[in-house]
Amino acid sequence: MGAVAFEKSPFTLNQLKVGKYPIRARLEGYEDWSGEIVVKPDEFSEPVITLTRSKGSVTLASTPTDVEVEIRIDGASPILRRTPASLELPTGDLNVVFRRQGWPELVRPVSVRRGATSEVKVAFVPGSVTLSSEPAGAEVFSQGKALGTTPLRLGETIPGQVQFELRCKGYKPAKATGMVESGKELALATKLERNDYPGEGERWTVSSLGLELIPINPGRFTMGSSNGESDQMPLTQVTLTQPFWIGKYEVTQGQFDKLMGYNPSEFKTLGANAPVENVSYDDALAFCRKLTESERSAGRVPEGYEYTLPTEAQWEYACRAGRGDGMLGDLLSSGWYAGNSSMTPHAVGGKTPNEWGVYDMQGNVWEWCLDWYHDRLPGGSVSDPLALPSDRFRYRTGRGGGWRSAADYCAPARRLWNEPTFHCNYLGFRVVLSPQR
Repeated sequence: MGAVAFEKSPFTLNQLKVGKYPIRARLEGYEDWSGEIVVKPDEFSEPVITLTRSKGSVTLASTPTDVEVEIRIDGASPILRRTPASLELPTGDLNVVFRRQGWPELVRPVSVRRGATSEVKVAFVPGSVTLSSEPAGAEVFSQGKALGTTPLRLGETIPGQVQFELRCKGYKPAKATGMVESGKELALATKLERNDYPGEGERWTVSSLGLELIPINPGRFTMGSSNGESDQMPLTQVTLTQPFWIGKYEVTQGQFDKLMGYNPSEFKTLGANAPVENVSYDDALAFCRKLTESERSAGRVPEGYEYTLPTEAQWEYACRAGRGDGMLGDLLSSGWYAGNSSMTPHAVGGKTPNEWGVYDMQGNVWEWCLDWYHDRLPGGSVSDPLALPSDRFRYRTGRGGGWRSAADYCAPARRLWNEPTFHCNYLGFRVVLSPQR
């Protein structure tokens, strides 16, 4: 003020002479201010000086262009622009935020200096990801979208946290996660763990019982016979919509005894590998339920599946194994029946399997099925049929013929019916691992 310098405001001056005094104010980051004050007799003056922030220039650029930019200034509303852009800003230290859709924000500091031009330039550079798995050939998914199979390279990947799901038949789904960095390649290697339960199309063995299962794919077939008994008619077009597994062999005496704690068979002297017989429908279903409980508690049952008896449709489909003829080849080589059994059951697996690798579907022992008996097939076209009880019939069904049956009783379409509590030495069963009903 005049020829007197003061370090900072506010300050007070007393005993000034009346008159005008020039004044100049300076503050880092603000424009200099010049003016005067007038001192009057016997009057206290309190002038207020308003300083204006000094400014500098900033240029904003990005690769690619047309990226949204937000400039944050303390105490002021954000300034929004799109690249490229040039603008004047108050001096000081600021943060500039670059935003590209789908990408993480890029934040850059800038120091704006009075009368100078500062440049802020960013590049949105993708990274890449390579995915490998053991075994190879796993399907790779991201947010439900299939991307390909391992080994797989994904270029032009937006930086940030990524997560993939790997799926491979017979193995547990696995997650692969990591952080993609700009301009760098992220390598994700995953060792897959085998399922504790069968994958679709995969053979399986219930280890606790040595009970082997054969996978059966969905499909269509003609159920019944046009020249058999009336309860094998009318011919019915059946579609099985879901995969299932069927026992490679009939349940043996040893397997039944180990799980249930007793052996009901009349032919015990034939040994542990002979089919269990003299079981009722209720006995067979109790075995299936206990097996489901045991295997499910160990985590070895696929979600939505259970061990049970085959439906008549599942049984006949697996018996025919893609063929449509009545007897399905040479019964002498494929099954034990009255013509070759010496009137006794035999150890399972002693004859030739069918085309799908299932043994003893014809002969040895009749096999309980899940359905209630009706004296006619549904006819027409049906999907996943299961016959329910009726007022007229209160019987369960059996299929396949047995060691004491004539050859025509071993035909795939031939049906047996008995009360659920009935048991005899020619009745046994095999299990399926099938969707719950």
